[in-house]
Amino acid sequence: MLPGERIAHTASVFEQIAVGQRLWFHFLPGADLDDARLMVTTLGEDPSRQSLDAMCASPPETEDGRALRGLAYINAEGLVELGGAALDRADLDALAEWVTYHQEVHASLQRLRHARLIVIPSTGQIQMSLDAPEIWADVLPGAPVPGSIAHSRLRLSRLSDGERVVFWATDCGAQDQPQIAILSEAEGGMARLVDVAEALGAGGAEIKGTLQRASSGRTVLMSPDDLQQVQAVIARLVIAAPLAVGGALNDPILVRSNDRGVAETRADVVFNDLRFAMKTLATLKRDESAWFIFSEQYEDNEKMMFVHRDRKALKGAHKRARSSGAPFVAGQVKRKGDNVLIFSASDDYADFVEVMVGWVREQRLWRPELRALRGARFMVRGEDGAPVRREKNDDGWNALFKEIAR
Repeated sequence: MLPGERIAHTASVFEQIAVGQRLWFHFLPGADLDDARLMVTTLGEDPSRQSLDAMCASPPETEDGRALRGLAYINAEGLVELGGAALDRADLDALAEWVTYHQEVHASLQRLRHARLIVIPSTGQIQMSLDAPEIWADVLPGAPVPGSIAHSRLRLSRLSDGERVVFWATDCGAQDQPQIAILSEAEGGMARLVDVAEALGAGGAEIKGTLQRASSGRTVLMSPDDLQQVQAVIARLVIAAPLAVGGALNDPILVRSNDRGVAETRADVVFNDLRFAMKTLATLKRDESAWFIFSEQYEDNEKMMFVHRDRKALKGAHKRARSSGAPFVAGQVKRKGDNVLIFSASDDYADFVEVMVGWVREQRLWRPELRALRGARFMVRGEDGAPVRREKNDDGWNALFKEIAR
């Protein structure tokens, strides 16, 4: 193979990688920048390494004559780990230099950004792990690796109406954190998810199935698994791993399917993600409105607010708030022309604004998203919709945000 062909082959392999995949590698840190310092094949396509050995039969000349071989692994973060016996810190510099040089033509090589070298001597025990984030400063972030948190977030945010993808999730994976992996059929589908699941290290409940965006904007999860378990795993993801799912799974429609079709549907599930509620408030434009529920003692006796543009999406949260026995209020919130949020309800809720000011003050360091409530006012409406009582505290809000700004 010519140098350009070897480089293109390596780039094509990194174009197709996913979390959990293993690669054979042949690394020539002393090779010229214009040649292929790194050559790889996947274990799936080259189990005995014969293809890689054939490609390396006539290797390029190197300054130091070193040819390093080993096994590479794509970890749960989507980072490449290259393991071998004689790797050292200078080899990492050589790899970063080579990727920087070729990234403009072969963008998939950017997936080597922040690669680690794992030194494994003949004993088989890991001796050390070498990484150096600073040497990758000139390498642009590559496309997220399928199976990683970044890829799941991107996939969910870009899911178009009717598009269907497969998913696998667990409530306890790597580092005892919930994990989700989402792949299209073009990315390997359910067959590829087997490797991804193994890499993410499931130790808890697992669910799998298909996921798609309904025309209403809500996400539909269809799974053969028990919906109680599906709901529990998704709730854990929303609460503990918001970076992985954004707001896409806050109000999903859950469907259990079997060989005969749909067996059960739950369309009233809402998970307690304040980020989603506050983002909805923050994005309300002038004269736009949404529905809200606020409870002073929701789950774990914590204050909680749900906000959604679709009233039906709050049905589940309303049931739980009502059954808890704790004070709660439900109604509409609207952004008025002077950029003020007006919460209104048919039921009174004493000192609603004071409670909001106190909540933001208490949680200002841990829940900065609550600042979307700034300037909130409250109004009780009668049966005819006319205002019965109004409540505001502009001075209190101004004083609080002066305090926060210090």
